[in-house]
Amino acid sequence: MDEPLLSPGTSERQPLHVVMVDPKVSNRSSRFAQELILTIVFTIAIGLLWLMGATVLQKYIGSLGGIGTSGVGSSSSYAPKELNKEIMPENVN
Repeated sequence: MDEPLLSPGTSERQPLHVVMVDPKVSNRSSRFAQELILTIVFTIAIGLLWLMGATVLQKYIGSLGGIGTSGVGSSSSYAPKELNKEIMPENVN
């Protein structure tokens, strides 16, 4: 760089910008295939994380005794209670 760049972009000796390209990677079809595979793998990973999170959340809600698939049939707190009139206080007006 002995001479100053007074007007870049006017010739090949003084380019406006330089793009470094690896000749092995410059093949468009292999790059597209790589991007497609990475997109598919990323989508599958996000889906698996979503399913695992939903399963953990469902188990957590079920363990709290809330409305969950595991707690509905086995929980006795949702059974209707019978009213015993002998224990109930009478209304005095």
